[in-house]
Amino acid sequence: MRGGIVLGLVAALALPAAASGKTRTITMRFGPVDLAGYETGTGIDRTPAPRLNGYITSMYAHLVDRAGNPIPQQRVMLHHVLFTNRARGGIGDCRKARTEAFYGTGEEDQRIELPPGYGYKIKRKDRWNVGWMFMNHRHTNDRVYLKYTVTISDEPLTPVRPYWISVSCAQGKIYSVPGGGAPDSTNARSRTWTVPRSGRIVAAAAHAHGGALKISAAGRCGELMASTGRYGMEDDPIYNLSPVLHEPAPRSMSVITSAQGWPVKKGDRLRITSTYGNSHPHSAVMGIMHLYIAPGRGRSTRCPAAPTDVKEHRLPFVGFPGRERPPDVSPQLSQLDDSGVAQPITGPLSGPLRRTSGDASVLIRNVAFTPRRLSVPRGATVRWRFRDPIQHDVTLASGPRAFASAYYKGPARYSKTLTTPGEYRIFCSLHPVTMAQTIEVR
Repeated sequence: MRGGIVLGLVAALALPAAASGKTRTITMRFGPVDLAGYETGTGIDRTPAPRLNGYITSMYAHLVDRAGNPIPQQRVMLHHVLFTNRARGGIGDCRKARTEAFYGTGEEDQRIELPPGYGYKIKRKDRWNVGWMFMNHRHTNDRVYLKYTVTISDEPLTPVRPYWISVSCAQGKIYSVPGGGAPDSTNARSRTWTVPRSGRIVAAAAHAHGGALKISAAGRCGELMASTGRYGMEDDPIYNLSPVLHEPAPRSMSVITSAQGWPVKKGDRLRITSTYGNSHPHSAVMGIMHLYIAPGRGRSTRCPAAPTDVKEHRLPFVGFPGRERPPDVSPQLSQLDDSGVAQPITGPLSGPLRRTSGDASVLIRNVAFTPRRLSVPRGATVRWRFRDPIQHDVTLASGPRAFASAYYKGPARYSKTLTTPGEYRIFCSLHPVTMAQTIEVR
């Protein structure tokens, strides 16, 4: 359950004299957010804005406890946060947006640091929202806060306009990487985005999920930039949780900057590509590129020269600099023991097996799949009927091929035709310790 949200300014700290009084850093906090054991909490809420005129040159957000101590991912995971400015309507990604997204981070732990001379313009009257998802990995209740620092300059900088581009326009912006490929094989999904204004791309970042290798942007003459993933080493605590309730995302997705910038012209078509490993399934993934574009004349030649001042930024993490290839970590089905602690289910689920000669129907009600165990022939279509008043999804934890539904409240339906034989171990990603199902495809 979420607790009451308290919005407050924690501190306003002036930087040393070297900043000439032109720059200040504001620290703010959103929360508290109360999470029950193993709860995945989500929301879109109002959050404090600086109430200043100026330009944001840097921003960073992470989870802390009441005393301000950082909270590690293996305790509560900051899956994602997205800050939006309610004073501006966004160009939008797949459709027109009511607010403008200007900073996001998550498991990839990114701090945006715009190149010298550039900033995201804010005004005293601006009001902000934050969209968030936090995952409690422990059986005990927890209380967390989202702490974020914003560096603001009142010098006249070149303003940037932020754009969020997803490779999937499906509900929730998710898609699934099927898996089943050879070792080191990849899966690439692309979407063409039309540049809405002429100018220069001066910064880029990305949001991705477990299994991601990179998110890139390419023009007519080839790749412009890529935000690449790095993973922790084998002893990283996030890979040694039991049970595994969520496939860990990269510990780092790089932030790319250039003061010279990549010139683009209004109407240019950029190819945004999300590349994942495909040797095993990855369900309900995302591939979202964040671009910051400064105004200007833009591209004047067909294939402009690449900037010579490109920098790649990463924050340190456990096992830094890490590894490029994602670890083979799949979520596990689980159940609560008598002490309320989740234990992995390695064998068959309890309950009767329903065997069909064709298509099958599954009822989602009272926070449960009915039936829990199902056997269908190859090529059968399984239809899940959502009847609960709270959100659930249908997500492959492990099995022959990945798939996942969006979040649904009842009444709603989702269907999937299963063509690859094997055992599909399925759960609700929002209720991973209470909702499990297996489907044998004969």
